Amino acid sequence: MEAGKPKYIYESVTLITPEDLRAMGAEAVGIDLDNTLVYDSTFKPREGAAEWVEKLRAAGIPVIIVSNTNHPRAWVLSKMFRIPYYAMSKKPETKNLRRAAKSAGVPIEKFAMIGDQIFADVFAANECGAISIWVKPFAKEKLFARHFNRMRARERKYCREHGIEYREIR
Repeated sequence: MEAGKPKYIYESVTLITPEDLRAMGAEAVGIDLDNTLVYDSTFKPREGAAEWVEKLRAAGIPVIIVSNTNHPRAWVLSKMFRIPYYAMSKKPETKNLRRAAKSAGVPIEKFAMIGDQIFADVFAANECGAISIWVKPFAKEKLFARHFNRMRARERKYCREHGIEYREIR
């Protein structure tokens, strides 16, 4: 598999069901925060995010935050969602994906990493053998907008070159 090609693509994290995850072979989930579960650089969950996490937990699928955000913010959001976290993950580095899979008690091949960034979340998952799930970002990043605009332009180009549908964020 190509480093940045997601194994699965969804319009929204809230559309991924426990049955979908089981069909993929996933027994635990790593979840990104910004533009996946919450609005970028905020503590505001996207609509349906808390219910989605609860649905997975009720189905016996462990959910663990694996984010590049800082520890204080990840801690607050982990308390809000009532799930463990690994912060400052430096994705596409794979160390915290491996740690999260181990803490969930599953081999990395049974661990799904869900996130909105191809060059962070998808690359990390593919690099370590996890199941990569790319969700389309749902809002424009406001903090570090220039950086994210350049990154999203690189993602658009990558998707075009690899036949991956890319939806513009308005």
